[in-house]
Amino acid sequence: MIFSSPLWLLALALLPLIYIYGKKREARYSIYLPSVEPSQRRSPSWRLLLFLGSLGLGVLALARPQKVNSESVRQNEGIDMMLAIDTSGSMKEADFTWEGQRFSRLSVVKAVISDFITKRKDDRIGLVVFGAVAFAQAPLTLDHEVLNQFVDVIQPGMAGQETAIGDGLGVAVSRMKDRPGKTKVVILLTDGINNAGRLDPLSVIEAAKQLKVKIYTIGVAGDPASQVDIFGFKVGGGVDPVDSKLLQTIASETGGKFYRAKNTKGLLEIYEEINTLEKSKVEEKVYKNVDEKYSLFLFPAVLLLMMQVLLAFTRFRKFV
Repeated sequence: MIFSSPLWLLALALLPLIYIYGKKREARYSIYLPSVEPSQRRSPSWRLLLFLGSLGLGVLALARPQKVNSESVRQNEGIDMMLAIDTSGSMKEADFTWEGQRFSRLSVVKAVISDFITKRKDDRIGLVVFGAVAFAQAPLTLDHEVLNQFVDVIQPGMAGQETAIGDGLGVAVSRMKDRPGKTKVVILLTDGINNAGRLDPLSVIEAAKQLKVKIYTIGVAGDPASQVDIFGFKVGGGVDPVDSKLLQTIASETGGKFYRAKNTKGLLEIYEEINTLEKSKVEEKVYKNVDEKYSLFLFPAVLLLMMQVLLAFTRFRKFV
């Protein structure tokens, strides 16, 4: 409960002064009534107490006590986002580390993506996997717990050993065709070059531009300059397996951005940057229902005042 006019509450400080003044009048009045018993003269003045109670409750009523019931309505303009993940055979390459241990590229990617999905609570997110072929692993959904279960079962080679970047991108973009959202994003992650599939990745760009789909591309593979053999010796100088030029073109043509992740730290930073760049618009409206509660104090105040007046016609009339 709150008070709409709290300054009236300052008047409550006058009640003790009124009580003291009333007791002094009572003492003077008893001088003229020596027949009043001493015990009566020392007892509280009921009319005075009733008057003070009425006055205090009246002040509380004037302060306008209110009960405010608020209701929040959350409205959001989430982003439609498709995650296209390369599951070709090369994604089982163990050139990434996590907490000091070596893991396959896909194992680390799954952990990072799962964390990314959890942070995007207001967005509809879907999942496409591609290798030699491409298919939608999960449709656009707000049920991110179920979506993470789909991420968890991804395995290298589940869609074939080769890499059909064009097909993977095509399936992801096609899922945006009938979406009414203003912001549509595809995040494509691969560790290789386009060497399979029916669609040319560059041909998908035009469809993405018509649907106003922004594409972020991520090349994920260990640094070829720091590769080691089974004995731990560096065998650097190898060719980068990622087609950075193609991924750069796809991203720049659609208003997105190309990233190259060579280690776990870099991959985490990439998804964190995308999370920052693509913010959902969330609006929270608060509706307030104010219920006036002054009657809870006003009616008792009037009742006490009436009792104080009625007592003037009883044996208590000799008190103030």
